[in-house]
Amino acid sequence: MGIGLFIWKQKSRKKGGFTLSDIDGPDKLIDGEVVTLSCTGDHWPENTQVIWLEERAGGDPEIIQSHCGDPEIIQSHGGDTEIIQSHGGDPEIIQSHGGDPEEAEWLLNTSYVMDTKHMGSQRWSSNLRFIFHVANHKGVTFICRFTSGKKNQKKRFHCNEVYAKPRLVDRVKPTLCVSREILYSLRLDGFYPRDIQILWTCVTGERQEIISSEEQLVEHSPLTFSVCSEARISEKVFTDPTCKVRVTWEHGSMDQPQSREMSILDPDFSWRPVVEEIQTPRLFLDVPVQLKCKISGYFPDALAVNWLIVKGGSAEETLMTDTKSISITSKREDDLTYSSTAILTVTPSLATHQGAIIKCRVQHPSLEKPIERSTGALRVTAKPCLVEPVTMTLLEKSQIQISLCLERFYPRDIEIKWYTGENNAQCLLSRESVTEGNNLMFNVTSDCIVSGQVFDKSHKTAFLKSMLLRSLFAKPHNKVFVEWKHESLDVPECTSWSVRGEEIHCGFLSLLIHII
Repeated sequence: MGIGLFIWKQKSRKKGGFTLSDIDGPDKLIDGEVVTLSCTGDHWPENTQVIWLEERAGGDPEIIQSHCGDPEIIQSHGGDTEIIQSHGGDPEIIQSHGGDPEEAEWLLNTSYVMDTKHMGSQRWSSNLRFIFHVANHKGVTFICRFTSGKKNQKKRFHCNEVYAKPRLVDRVKPTLCVSREILYSLRLDGFYPRDIQILWTCVTGERQEIISSEEQLVEHSPLTFSVCSEARISEKVFTDPTCKVRVTWEHGSMDQPQSREMSILDPDFSWRPVVEEIQTPRLFLDVPVQLKCKISGYFPDALAVNWLIVKGGSAEETLMTDTKSISITSKREDDLTYSSTAILTVTPSLATHQGAIIKCRVQHPSLEKPIERSTGALRVTAKPCLVEPVTMTLLEKSQIQISLCLERFYPRDIEIKWYTGENNAQCLLSRESVTEGNNLMFNVTSDCIVSGQVFDKSHKTAFLKSMLLRSLFAKPHNKVFVEWKHESLDVPECTSWSVRGEEIHCGFLSLLIHII
């Protein structure tokens, strides 16, 4: 036994004795990330004990976990993984795993996993694995100590380079300002240390322009910071849809800078124009009328509106360029967006507007393609005009023909009815003749025949004849009434005749008496 120990000591001296590597760990300790500390010992016998300790500023080292050579108690030779938790006293095993310590990623803030293995040939490897938290581990020194008999060595790992990554709380939020700007706000939380660089730029193609910004830094407990960075961008910038606003931030915890880009073409851009349907009033021939299209909720004030016409039976769109008939004015609303009403003034004609479709096409930098609203097929109407007075003609058998002429109406369909008697109870027959003029409008003549036989033929004097005829039309039930209905009229129009006023019908009575 003594000879064997002597030989082992001689070999150890030749190899330089017990050796212990520096603790291998990450250069940066990042809050919330899993940290693995590794220490390797060579030329250590089987009765070696490995202990990890945690030393805080101003305090004594505390054992995190100790390892002895009994494989049945702890993980020697088998590589079992023990999850332990330190409460300031003796370590407590809270769960044991075999195999890959990846299974222990749910470790509590102050929990550790130690994996110590005897690799053979007097080589030992020990790992300490835990989730790093700035609040718990900043300033802590981890110690790995190898002990065999009276020999012990230890290595230290100082948690000096500690970081917490900035966390983007929400998307970069835009807000409209009274000054016709968009205020972009970036908020980053939970980072350490406090030094952070934030840069705002406007990017157009290959060109970048730096935008001034203001940062407000707030310190939180424990040991973390948050920052709110704000930049104001003029609405003129957003008239170019290719322009992007980029914010970039750098921090010691990050391998490379992170950034966000905002564009007026982003799907979540809040201020695209809302275009209502075209307000189309009734169209009357040669009567100027306004077609209106309301547009609201947009920003910036960079709206382009075009009016187009597609004539009936055609598929070709024609841009309407008469600036005198087109107007648009914008105004600022209480929510700081813009609204406007695009107005097109037209004087309807049958040749141009009947059956045509008028379109309002709205373009804005926030739109990838224009928004379009259309009227549907237009319908132009013209009201019937009573140009000439009603004529009366004496026919044979004491009949009277009353003729009504209506001119320059559109469309062709018109309904004319004649009545007489009390409350217009008796419907009279009539005949209508419709003709088309050169101007695509229509004229109609309606003839109605009524009886004039109201006296005895033995009465030969002109005076009696005239009195009898006058008495016929002087009675209310002998009044003649005519009514016409047409698409252009909101309500039917009408007129009536009687011989109540000599100034109206004296010429007709003289003719009638002469014939009789």
